[in-house]
Amino acid sequence: MDLEAAEKLAAELTPSGVAIATVINTLDFHYKTGKTSDGTEVGMDSYIDARTGSSFAVNGNSVTNSASTLANVRCVTPDGRNITMCNRKQCIRNEFFFRFRGRSEADEEYLKEREGAWLAEVSSGFATNRHAGITSLEDLSHELRDFFPHEIYHGGKAQNRSSTDAWEYRAFRTPFIGGASGSILYAALSMEDSVGGRFPTGVVPLEHRELLLALHCAVLIAGGQHSLGECLLTLQAMGYFSQVPHLMHGGSYLDTTAFLEDHLMKRGLIPILPDSFSPSTPFGDLRRAYKVTRMELWAATHLSQELRRLHQALQDLWQEIDVSDPVLMKGSMPTSKRVREQLKHYEGALEALWTPACAYIEIAREDDDRLGLMRLAALLHAEWIDEERGGRNLNLLHASVLLNMLGQADIKRLEMVTDESPPLELRLTSVHVARVMRASDPDCYVLEATFSSPGLRRLKRRFFDGVVVTEQFSVNSYSRKSELVACGLVGSPDLRSTLAYVRKEAILAVQDCVEQWTQDTSLLTVHSLVLETGRPTFPARHRRKSWSEWVFSDRPGPRSLALRGVAEQGSVSSPTAFGSRFSHAVECVCPPGSPGMTQLSPKSPSSLSDRFFSHSSAG
Repeated sequence: MDLEAAEKLAAELTPSGVAIATVINTLDFHYKTGKTSDGTEVGMDSYIDARTGSSFAVNGNSVTNSASTLANVRCVTPDGRNITMCNRKQCIRNEFFFRFRGRSEADEEYLKEREGAWLAEVSSGFATNRHAGITSLEDLSHELRDFFPHEIYHGGKAQNRSSTDAWEYRAFRTPFIGGASGSILYAALSMEDSVGGRFPTGVVPLEHRELLLALHCAVLIAGGQHSLGECLLTLQAMGYFSQVPHLMHGGSYLDTTAFLEDHLMKRGLIPILPDSFSPSTPFGDLRRAYKVTRMELWAATHLSQELRRLHQALQDLWQEIDVSDPVLMKGSMPTSKRVREQLKHYEGALEALWTPACAYIEIAREDDDRLGLMRLAALLHAEWIDEERGGRNLNLLHASVLLNMLGQADIKRLEMVTDESPPLELRLTSVHVARVMRASDPDCYVLEATFSSPGLRRLKRRFFDGVVVTEQFSVNSYSRKSELVACGLVGSPDLRSTLAYVRKEAILAVQDCVEQWTQDTSLLTVHSLVLETGRPTFPARHRRKSWSEWVFSDRPGPRSLALRGVAEQGSVSSPTAFGSRFSHAVECVCPPGSPGMTQLSPKSPSSLSDRFFSHSSAG
């Protein structure tokens, strides 16, 4: 749909509650996206894209409207400003929740597993069914079942999964489905459109917009596309629902949704119980029933301040841009040098909050090798070592505890956990050669040590307590991506440490060396974790023998997180002497599919009391 056709249709609309529906129904288009037989893109997305400078297809050809044309496409914001829709859209798209959306596409194996679990309980599939909502299978209440008259595709929850980018959702315990809603942004822009000045207060006047947008949110939630929090993040950044505590700017998820419910009820949108048809307050009931966690309290008091500052800096920046560059196309830079400096400062502040981090345990150092693993690594002949893939490090052996942490909330959560966790005991369970399962590199082998540690399982479980994530997310998202396999190894280790990368032709020689190696103890007591933060520079990504050898940009250096908690009675294990028994069960590294091959994946952590991170709330 080109700009002229969109304006012609919009000009015929009256400022009523059916503005969006009229556009869609008149054109007989899909509501969000679609294409006609001649390849022309249609629907809400193409309508807004045509009016904001993004490319769209007409008769199969890509078209982009000029800046001079877009200068006449203006919208009216809740505070009465009249600005170009192009800049209005780009400003919101630069908010943290769109820049770090937290959305990753679910892989086929994950979708198949989720679909199978769903089909075991209900007659229809997970992705396409008549049921409503964003809830998981176990919470599918009777009023959500068979909600729609026909099957619909739940694209949000069916296609996406949360990545570590979405740490702010976990900090505020906000449900994550597909990240911040672009659909609600486009719906709001369509209502703000002045259509070339024909509607000075917008196609939908301000006094009607919030109710329509609330109904639009309900549609997205019922369709399984987004959670309420994902819609509110977008709308409140645009200036809507300003009377409601701003989510992630001081308002917790429970506070915001309860106040929103009350706000809408006063304007006539009243939740009705499906059985008795009497008024209800489901979000208010949730707020009264649940406790605010320690993590939420920190997020509401500290993280909110940072996010508010980011939001205000972005608003100030775009007010400057609206003056200097009324139409700033996506990917373009402001013409003003001073504004470019402001933009650079904002980008730096944004990146600082999304700093990546990892936590690991030092297993051995050159001057502290209680398990003798560093000595074993030194015994390996130089010709056995695969230097191209990683070699060996004779200064430090480490074992990763949490990888892929991203953002201040993950770091703060780990600080809370370590401060209340007792020292850990690691029991060395095996030293063996394992194959690193990489499709692009089938001949990658490592000599690794594996450990058992109930204390570490408890610590990791505490890290995930009170976080709105699935068990699969906690296991997979914070672990190494490469799988390792070894013949004869039973079960999954709690911890693993790579001693060296070894050549394929040297596997038997390395195993013989391990057989001859003996040690007096298998027990290691750990009194602290090490936290590394920063972004690795490009050369460091190619070769990482150890975290200590990574070269980080703006890296503050490693930081020790002491384990200060009190150990439970009877938790200390007795040291055990051992010798060559370590490798007798691991005689060879089998190719994939061989009998007896065990795929090693992180063990599911044991459950813990939910008292951790609990902070009583008066409601």
